[in-house]
Amino acid sequence: MSEERLYTIKECAAMLKVSTDTIRRMIRRGELETTRVGVQIRIRASSLEKYL
Repeated sequence: MSEERLYTIKECAAMLKVSTDTIRRMIRRGELETTRVGVQIRIRASSLEKYL
């Protein structure tokens, strides 16, 4: 079983060429699905692909 790739907010911002604040707003609006790894937030690759 392979695990889904998870991206940091900074990685997503670089891929989408937007600021980290923009990614955080997208998360708050529910546009990107996240998961927590400890206290850190990660964005699921499938969520990012859906957005694109």
